[in-house]
Amino acid sequence: MSSTGATDWSKGMPRVNRNGRLDRAIVDGREDPEARRVRDRGIGGRVRACRKELRMSQAALGRKMGLEQSTVSALERGERRWRPAYVALAGLALRV
Repeated sequence: MSSTGATDWSKGMPRVNRNGRLDRAIVDGREDPEARRVRDRGIGGRVRACRKELRMSQAALGRKMGLEQSTVSALERGERRWRPAYVALAGLALRV
């Protein structure tokens, strides 16, 4: 392992940051979908915490963002990727 905490990319090993957290994994030149879900779940968890603090349902957040409740649920669980527009809409809807 190098001083940056990266492992051998040629073998498709995950890249780990200095805190030991998974940044992303590259397998055969592509980002591993499971690694992306792990990374994106961090945003979803924060959005979920803010939403619950405001006592807002997923359906209500979805209406404010212009998305379906099922999409909000998938974003919070990390099953869908957070696009920059979704992050901006969530920030506006949650007033953060």
